[in-house]
Parts: sequence; C-alpha cells; structure tokens
Amino acid sequence: MYLLKLLLLTTSSCLLIILAVSVGLALYVVLPKKPGMERTLSTDAQKGWIDIVSWNRWNKEKVTIQSPFGYSIEGTWLPVPNARGTVLFYHGHSWTRYGSVKYVPIFKKLGFNALIIDLRGHGATGGITCTYGWKEKEDGKACVDWIIAKTNGNTCIGLHGESLGAATALLHAAEDNRISFVIADAAFSSLKALLIARYKALTKAPLFPVFTLVEYIIPLISGGFAMNKSEPIEAVKKLAIPVLFIHGIADDFTPHEMSIAMYETAKQHGKAELYLVPNARHSQSLPVNPTGYEETVTNFFRKYTITE
Repeated sequence: MYLLKLLLLTTSSCLLIILAVSVGLALYVVLPKKPGMERTLSTDAQKGWIDIVSWNRWNKEKVTIQSPFGYSIEGTWLPVPNARGTVLFYHGHSWTRYGSVKYVPIFKKLGFNALIIDLRGHGATGGITCTYGWKEKEDGKACVDWIIAKTNGNTCIGLHGESLGAATALLHAAEDNRISFVIADAAFSSLKALLIARYKALTKAPLFPVFTLVEYIIPLISGGFAMNKSEPIEAVKKLAIPVLFIHGIADDFTPHEMSIAMYETAKQHGKAELYLVPNARHSQSLPVNPTGYEETVTNFFRKYTITE
C-alpha cells in the first residue's frame, strides 16, 4: 500500500511539473517581453543602427489607429515630399516600432513615406498576446485604411517586416489586394516548425508530452490563436505581387532555409527575389551589409518598376 501511494504521489507530482512547464512555455510564446520605448530607441542608437540626429530632424507625426479588436495601434508617420508611395513597417518580436527606423532611410531615398507601428502587445499598442501575424495582419489592414485616407488614395503601398514582422507582412499581403510589394527580412515559414526547432535546440526531451500540451494550451490563453494560424509559406502561394526575401546565413534563431523555401514556393506563383547575407545573424542583414542591403532593395524596386 505504501509503495502504491508513493507511486501515485510521484506520478501526480510529475504530471503537475509537466503541466506547469507546458503552461510556462505557452505563456512565453504568446506574451512578448515589453521593453520601454525609449530603451529600444537608445539601444538601437548605441548599436549604431539609428542616427539619432537624423531621427530628431525628420518630419514626423505620432499617430493612433483604431484596431478592429478594440485597442489603439500606436505609430509614427514619416512623410517625404512628393511621395511615390508608402511603406508600412512591422518590427520584430519583443521590440517596438523603433526597430524599423534603421530601414527607413533606404525608402526615403526611393521617395516613399513610412508608417512605423508597434505590433499588438508591443510598445505602446494595446493587446496582450502576440499571435504571430494572425491578429496583427488585421491591424495592418486598418493601418492601410489610414494610409489611404492620409494620402488621398495613394495606390502604391508596400510592406516591410523583420522576423515576426516579416511573417506578419506575408500573411497580411496574402489577404489585402491593396498591397503592391513585400520585403520579408528573416521571416519564419511556419510558426510550428520554428517552435519545434527552438524546442529541440533547447532540450533533448521528446515533443510529447510537453510540446504537445503547449500546442493545446496556446489557444486557451490567447483567444483562439493556434500555431497553424501562422503559416507564411502557405500565404506566399497566394501572392502574385513582387516579394523580396532577405535572410542572414548565420541566423541561428530562424534558419535561412525557411526563406529559401518560401522563395522557391513564391516564384512558382509570382515575382520573387532572394538575398542571402553571409555572416549575418538574426535580423542583422542590414547592419552587416548596409550597402548590399540598400542596393538589393533599390534593384528590386527598379526591376519591378515600383518607383515609377
């Protein structure tokens, strides 16, 4: 009897530990870290990714856009004279709109306005959970509505995103025929595949039961979001517009093979380009090779007459 009680107690304890770990991992996935706005700006400035002097001189306007989910989307509007179009920027996970600032000068030179926003659950934007493009793309559509109203019907609107933002841009463009082009930097092709890869990199434990439980717990704590709702590789099959995939070959977080797979898929359905950057880690293609990055984007615009 004593051994049976001990076995039951041990089994119960193990099950509770497994459940606690699974809940903890699920929360880690859907609840992004929220560094302060000024911290993200100063951090990127210290790294040399943002020229604060130029940033302070730019003509800009803080904007608030209503999300279809009831909260406010906060952003910054950066207009240029006689604009040829507008780019909506999506930043990476656990950062803010300031993560997009380093890309803006390239597009300003090409004659494009910029709207940089904080994704849901990030920065000053509302929302609690990160849904990896599922709800974020709906917020993006609201931002496109705002851009069209602001520019009196600007017909050339593009998306640029890095990491989480790149996946969001692909998911958004697949459902919005107002988008003329996408630049996806360090995108994942499948959230589930990425999380499995990260899980295996962090532990030698089998996927069952912890990861399997995580997959079931996420929808319960995120309002119905599930891993299979974020599959950018499926979204690119719907894109006939020009898409530029950019990825660092040294990316040890999101494998660059994911961008290669999406490029191979996208070019079967539309106009796709691929730029791989040697020695660049996750979302660091621009800092590692700024000249190559700018030339690639400029050539992409010229090839598909985006600037005309």
